[in-house]
Amino acid sequence: MIKKLTSLLLALCVILSMSATVFAADSSSITLTGAQEGHTFEAYQVFKGTKDGTNLNKIQWGDGVDSDALLTDLKKLDAYKDCKTAAAVAKVLSEQTTATAADDFAKIVAKHLVAAKAKTGTSDEDGKCAINVGNDGYYFVKDTTDVDGEDDSITKFILKVVGNETVEVKADKPGVDKVIAEADSANGQDGKGTAVNVGDTVTFKVTSTVPKMDGYTSYDFIVNDTMSEGLTLVDDSVKITIDGKDYTAFTEKIDGQKITITFNDFINQKDNAGKAIVISYDAVLNSKALTTDKENNTVKLTYSNNPNDTSKHGTTPEKKTYVFDFDLVIDKYDGADSTKATKLEGAKFVLMNADGKYYSYDADNKKVVWVDSQDDATPKTTDANGATSFIGIDAGTYQLVETEAPEGYNLIKDPVEVKITATYNKDGTLADSSATIENNGQYKQTAHVENNSGMVLPSTGGIGTKIFYGLGSLLAIAAVILLVSRKRMSNDAK
Repeated sequence: MIKKLTSLLLALCVILSMSATVFAADSSSITLTGAQEGHTFEAYQVFKGTKDGTNLNKIQWGDGVDSDALLTDLKKLDAYKDCKTAAAVAKVLSEQTTATAADDFAKIVAKHLVAAKAKTGTSDEDGKCAINVGNDGYYFVKDTTDVDGEDDSITKFILKVVGNETVEVKADKPGVDKVIAEADSANGQDGKGTAVNVGDTVTFKVTSTVPKMDGYTSYDFIVNDTMSEGLTLVDDSVKITIDGKDYTAFTEKIDGQKITITFNDFINQKDNAGKAIVISYDAVLNSKALTTDKENNTVKLTYSNNPNDTSKHGTTPEKKTYVFDFDLVIDKYDGADSTKATKLEGAKFVLMNADGKYYSYDADNKKVVWVDSQDDATPKTTDANGATSFIGIDAGTYQLVETEAPEGYNLIKDPVEVKITATYNKDGTLADSSATIENNGQYKQTAHVENNSGMVLPSTGGIGTKIFYGLGSLLAIAAVILLVSRKRMSNDAK
């Protein structure tokens, strides 16, 4: 029986969570490794006896438990209903073959601990915690750290026979991250920051992994995503995969700009521990982005973090992504004024992008579209301050085409090239840009464009050509008449 008990206890080395059990000889200690820094652990002697190699003889109740209350509670389970002594309980426990049975035993023990008999220790920066337990025995060790609401987790109860023993703590906490597909900040790969036109669709990806759920009977895994008001979720765009396979057992709740995604019965994914979770969805940059410097999208994860109390949860730090757009402002002035103070009203422009398409603003849907024909473009005309603008555009290289000059001024023959540049920090924020933030919060870049007054001479194909054509015709006719007249005069002379 003792050999069976020893085998069971060795198998229980992998049972981790809120505590651990250990057998120890005089001055024996339990050393926990892999713990998170600053966690406090308490060890309680459940059984005592004499350790002989890997066996424990002369088993009696340890001083770390209220033995009468513990036995009464254990007898409610069929396996222990006939037990009357510590040795009898140990014998039944040694015959259990499943981790679930060991977990059930540990959870009952947890209810009947004698606090005054606890041996304690705290994990250091390397995740080590040494607890001097003193005597031989079967020890129960629990993590007593309060991590509810924090980005932290508790190990499940540990049961183990020890001399000077080392136990690896295997509490697992999931993480979460968020990226933008084809982001400018990552040269078209997944990254944290990008710029688009108002009305464009942006694809976001939330990534995590399936955590280890040893010791849990249920597990909450909830993604909390919040978009700023300049982003609008595209209906039915949320997709989830686990290990590359479609996952549909989730509930999606939309509350304004908040998206809550709950993974239902997530404990069923226990065998997929370590596998990748990818959540993707689309959002449109809407017109509210026209008055802000950036739009952000924030995600955090709420997860079960205590297998001994499933009402407790951990929360990861927030992760963000950023989306930008820009305004191109035209400053039209008289080229003869070196101070650029004489502003010109009435200049009309269209904007062409690097693909040769023209800017058009869909006022009904409040979005930017790019059209093939200049005739379908949205023209912009400068006001009395010489100003107009093309709003809500991506970073890039553009051509300003003047289609009508102010009265009394020459039309600009060649398009004016304008570059809106943006470079990004690793976190997706702007490191530098040719645009600057104006008082309404939007990034704006100003193109200073001059016009000059003066006579506009006719060009080839104009009225001047027609005049020359007319004079040439008259001279040709006169030459013919003169030739005919001379010939007649010659004939008359004969």
